[in-house]
Amino acid sequence: MDGIYKLYEPDFFTDLSALTSLAKRISGKRDIKIQYLNTSLIYTDGPFIYIPIKFKKNITYSQGFIAHESGHIGYGSFELSILNLVRVLSKKYDLPGNLVKRIVNIVEDVRIDMINKQRFPGFYYYLRKYTLEILPQLIKRMQLSGDILLYINLFMEDYHEFQMKPVFSTREMKNEDWETIKTIKKLLLKSLTPNTSIIVTDQFCKILKKYFRKKKVIMKPKGRSGAHNSISNNYNRNCRNRSDYVILDEESIDGNQREKEEFEISSLDEPNKLADPFYLEDEDLGRIGPINIQDNEEFLSQVENFSFREEKREKSNIDKSSEETVKELEKNDLKHEDLKELLNKIEIKEEENQENPTETEDFEKMIDNFSKKSQILDSFESKESDDHMEDLVELKDLEKDSEKITYIPIENEENSLDRSNAKKAIIDDILGLIEASDEEMKERFIRLETLTLKDEKNKKELSRKVIDTNIEDEKMNPIDLTYKEILSVHNNMVNKIKNIFSTLNNEKEYDAFQNIGRLNKGFIKAITSNYNYKQCFTRKLNRKILKILLMVDISGSMRGIKLEAAKIAMILLCEALKDIAFLRIVLFTGERDARNILVKDFNEQIQIKKLDLFGCHGYINSNLDGISIQYEASKLEGNEIIIVISDGQPAGTGYGLNDAIDEIQDVRKKFNVFAFSIDAEGEYLDKLYGKYWILAKSREKTDLGEKMIQFSRIIVKEYFI
Repeated sequence: MDGIYKLYEPDFFTDLSALTSLAKRISGKRDIKIQYLNTSLIYTDGPFIYIPIKFKKNITYSQGFIAHESGHIGYGSFELSILNLVRVLSKKYDLPGNLVKRIVNIVEDVRIDMINKQRFPGFYYYLRKYTLEILPQLIKRMQLSGDILLYINLFMEDYHEFQMKPVFSTREMKNEDWETIKTIKKLLLKSLTPNTSIIVTDQFCKILKKYFRKKKVIMKPKGRSGAHNSISNNYNRNCRNRSDYVILDEESIDGNQREKEEFEISSLDEPNKLADPFYLEDEDLGRIGPINIQDNEEFLSQVENFSFREEKREKSNIDKSSEETVKELEKNDLKHEDLKELLNKIEIKEEENQENPTETEDFEKMIDNFSKKSQILDSFESKESDDHMEDLVELKDLEKDSEKITYIPIENEENSLDRSNAKKAIIDDILGLIEASDEEMKERFIRLETLTLKDEKNKKELSRKVIDTNIEDEKMNPIDLTYKEILSVHNNMVNKIKNIFSTLNNEKEYDAFQNIGRLNKGFIKAITSNYNYKQCFTRKLNRKILKILLMVDISGSMRGIKLEAAKIAMILLCEALKDIAFLRIVLFTGERDARNILVKDFNEQIQIKKLDLFGCHGYINSNLDGISIQYEASKLEGNEIIIVISDGQPAGTGYGLNDAIDEIQDVRKKFNVFAFSIDAEGEYLDKLYGKYWILAKSREKTDLGEKMIQFSRIIVKEYFI
């Protein structure tokens, strides 16, 4: 029976495809990717979601994790103005940046979970189920290390064991502070927006600062010094265990008292009784480096840095609203009474909305309009131009309907400042920002429902094009190294490559090298009859045709010796493959649109003048690798080999690595693509080209050429023998 089950065991890639669809659905990003890593950390950096490999077969928990991390992307965690927020709150409350980031993470985790609880209760239940499973370990961790932030997380998400005021070893939390925490919990749950998250983070920094101890890190000595020990220390200096260092409290506590506290804490069953919370300064945290995490240690998520932003991405309204909220908090300090007043006004507004059914109808109408617009826009691509008029009329009507929809009015700055009470004006300003953020989140949810996030829409509207051109028609900055100079210095290398490819040069149509052998009946009949059949022992040769597309990056970063190395390699191939194979050379660059510059086509002879125009473009300094390569590949038949010479990641306007990955991966499905990377290496090359890339060093001008020779041997052996 077990054997039969294994035959029908679900394919992991099917599961991964389903999980990726879930991530796209919640994040709104069509190019989101999921990676299972050998780690205990669960987090997202924007383009990727990372899950521990031990959950690879546990689809239930994976769904909960992915729904949570996708929520960070789709619900605005990366639009918090995080760098500015951390800077402002660190300065305002004299706290280290790493602690402020941890507080932001906790608040955002709660906000994301509460949104998913409403929108995707099943996925939220999976995450909560996992949390309950590891709860005993979390309680132990909180008690021993005083992890008040984890306690706050569980309190905010209504785990019933954590609804009491926490009790610390040597300090007591004031009742008024705990009441304020209760109020900001209600505030966050009433308005699950990034703006509210920023306000709640500000209040947590203000309250928790009173209860954190500041501690120092002291590294333990590592035995006696010596060559062997030095090598070992150097090897392990970036990978430390908790036993490698000691954390010392700056507030003096005698040893007996400390031991008593640790004993009492470790023997308590009440989850609200914790050791004193502490923090390390940023420099101390950096000194200990990454800490090895044991297999039995479980974490809900990694401390995430919500600072990733797609290159040149236009700021969203949530971005702008977050920046305004940070500015307000930098200038003003909210008290508990202010928070209660803010909460009261939000509740009143909520009651008014419930009594006014037109807003609900408007909201539903907006969803319907967005869906209809998407269908009309999609239909444009499948219709002839004559059929568009009817759709355009309907689209115009939908836009008019959208203009009629009433939104919650937000008081402008002048009306607020006219009030006599300055504090009331501040509250009204913040309330206006929260209400504006509420509207933005409503629109965000609508776009997520219809999978029409603004960045996806912009990609469609601002489609890039490729400009085909010839090198003699372009403004180029040629390098000084000429064709003749290269041949005179590197003639031996040319001959080496020529010899490697010589077996491909089949001038005769038939081979006549066999003088003896067996004749079958057909041949005997042909020879003994009147037919004139002179070549008995011959056969027709299958001609081996080699076609190479060479694409060279000429962006600004390639200037100098990198371009010289690229030109040497280019001319080596030209000379070596003359009369043997077909070579097409294209230089690529581009800012907004890609520019592919033809130097030599497959059937053209070498023109030295064109080769000596090789250099950077006169006024374009960026490149769009994926677009240029995909465009050139679309002209090929499928049996060509593509070689790319470049020195780094794509860097065009609004174009980054994630865009290039998808486009180059599409090309690699049909063609053999190999890359020579000059002075650049890293994981991003694996994502672009798999393992089919070779590192070349520019300081040795012939290094690229020599590796081209080795590469030629592999090509002939792999594809033509």
